[in-house]
Amino acid sequence: MGLRRSAELEALAEDARAAWERGDEEWFTTRLSAHDPVMLGSAPEEVTAGTDAINAMTSDELANRDEWEFKTTGQRVIDAREAGDVGWIVSESRWEFEDGSFLPVRGLTVLHREDGVWKYIAGVTAPAIPNELLRLGSPVLQPAEVPV
Repeated sequence: MGLRRSAELEALAEDARAAWERGDEEWFTTRLSAHDPVMLGSAPEEVTAGTDAINAMTSDELANRDEWEFKTTGQRVIDAREAGDVGWIVSESRWEFEDGSFLPVRGLTVLHREDGVWKYIAGVTAPAIPNELLRLGSPVLQPAEVPV
């Protein structure tokens, strides 16, 4: 069981993007693992665990995506690999605003092959923050917690 690049998972990433564009909630439901999946969003509080919770979150996001202040553009698969029944996809995209400004975003998705079908088991979405913004006083920093 060697580690190898996966054209199948690259194609799955493209299929996911197309399903998002057409608002195909069923596509995501049928490709989510029933084995306690977990998804982490870009905000610190966005931790969703369990099939039912993730399906509800996906349904809500698809229903409200036209109200977001940004559009996801420029998806590119950086790496897709598999080893036996486990695989992952590393991707990047941008959250683009109407004035053309954007935030680079990276994603990591872990999949498990269940009955011959790749299913999403874990994922994380992470804004790619420029290093020069990682300094004291930066608007991306959370305020220090003051002991009570």
